[in-house]
Amino acid sequence: MTDPSTPPVPPAGVPAVPASPSEILGTPPDPRDEGPRHPETLMRIPDSRVAQELVFDPAHAWYGQSYRASEPSFGDPVLAAAWHAARRCAMDTVLTALAGSPWADKLVLRGSVMLRAWLGEAAREPGDLDFVAVPRTWKVGDPATQVMLTSIPRLVAEESDRRNRGGVVFAAQWARSDEIWTYDRAPGRRLVLPWSAPGIPGGLVQLDFVFEETLHVEPEPSAIPLAGGGTAVLLAATPELSLGWKIIWLLTDLFPEGKDLYDAVLLAEWMPLPLPRDLMGLLIADLEDAQYYADVDLDEIRRACDDVDWRGFAADYPGLAVDQEDLVRRLLAALAPTFGAEQPG
Repeated sequence: MTDPSTPPVPPAGVPAVPASPSEILGTPPDPRDEGPRHPETLMRIPDSRVAQELVFDPAHAWYGQSYRASEPSFGDPVLAAAWHAARRCAMDTVLTALAGSPWADKLVLRGSVMLRAWLGEAAREPGDLDFVAVPRTWKVGDPATQVMLTSIPRLVAEESDRRNRGGVVFAAQWARSDEIWTYDRAPGRRLVLPWSAPGIPGGLVQLDFVFEETLHVEPEPSAIPLAGGGTAVLLAATPELSLGWKIIWLLTDLFPEGKDLYDAVLLAEWMPLPLPRDLMGLLIADLEDAQYYADVDLDEIRRACDDVDWRGFAADYPGLAVDQEDLVRRLLAALAPTFGAEQPG
């Protein structure tokens, strides 16, 4: 178990994950190996043209080595542009496959893909997909969960064979999954889907699924713009619920994340405020220590933002010229109508 006082720094001796036989991505460590256990979904791109850091991942905080690979960086801007274009094709493939699958009405999309759909280029580049499984009675240990995790890689591979977006190919046999948020938030599973494309390093699309999460605002069918044109229609969380979650996570997570602060600022400045107080009340009531947060105010939000882990966000998005203190100031100003205070000067 990690020390709860501070996010751990990856030890210098953690090796790169070895290359897979298909040379698409690294394979996860063998669980039979001695030593601290990595998440099975920890994969790094085995290509000398790519640099990645190991950064702390609070979703895996219960592992002995609770890390994930950061967003890749490239010394060659042409290669970087080609790789990001290929990843957008890969994301398009996964979204399209899910929209046409039996799981389309059982998964509610939230997170960075929705922010990009609402806010365009102002939002950070989506690197993964986040879903809430519905109905709430669907538990992570139910047989349907394993059926879903087994079928999605096959559906995505079939979609990539049909459409061949940008030459991106998925290898279903290299999909990996493991548990997330075992001791924090709602329980969940992570699924990573490796992809390859001609002439560039491969990559992966990460899908996170959480279970037993209450949706206090009904999800809405949303047409998600695809990078290659057209849309994929999926159920999605609303902007107000998305902002409410971001605030709750900043307040309550043991290791609040920089991406949640960044996203909360963009949402709070974009959407009409104040948030419905009954919505925040319902979200707070879901917490085990709800009584502690019953009278949350801007000062408490400010203190929570002081604990944000900025290192992982900076590693993922080095091109975003943002200052943590400025983000906190902007968030407090935007949330003042919701939490009943004058905007700070």
